[in-house]
Amino acid sequence: HRRDRLCEMFWDTPDDPRAALRWSLTKIRRLVHVDDQQLLVADRERVLLSTDPIALDLTELTAVLNEESPDRLALERCSNALREPLLDGLDMPNHPLFQRWLTAEREETRRLQAQAARKLVHIHRASPEDAFSWAKEWLELERYNIEAADSVLTLLGKLQREPERAKLHDELRSRFTHAGIEWSSLRDARP
Repeated sequence: HRRDRLCEMFWDTPDDPRAALRWSLTKIRRLVHVDDQQLLVADRERVLLSTDPIALDLTELTAVLNEESPDRLALERCSNALREPLLDGLDMPNHPLFQRWLTAEREETRRLQAQAARKLVHIHRASPEDAFSWAKEWLELERYNIEAADSVLTLLGKLQREPERAKLHDELRSRFTHAGIEWSSLRDARP
């Protein structure tokens, strides 16, 4: 990252933001010094943090999600971990550049959580009771996802919860119509 960009992102005061950045980099260097490796590299213009030797939970969770056939328990642990707010308590509303970055990262985490729920629906196909809770979570995370909506309705049919299925069908039809999304109803489809 360019030093001037980091200064703009974190120090919007007329004081000396470059000095504040230098001081912060000195403190960070001590934290990320691993096995005589210098992971934080800075020159007069740029700052680089090499994350390869650092175990990042989000990187590990993404690896589980990217597996072709992930283990059910690993996927459930992944989903549970993704429910925790990313960088909880580190909001900086007075620093709009940082806040936009944080918001985008949180949205990406939410997308990963929906991906985990989708995979868990497919893993639990043989057990509608187990699959239903994941399908419901998936639809809550992706309110305009047709596949998630169809999964919830199909599972409600398999669970013989017709009144709930009919009510949800009407809600989804209204939601998709108002959003301008074409949706072929599963209402008449039999599970």
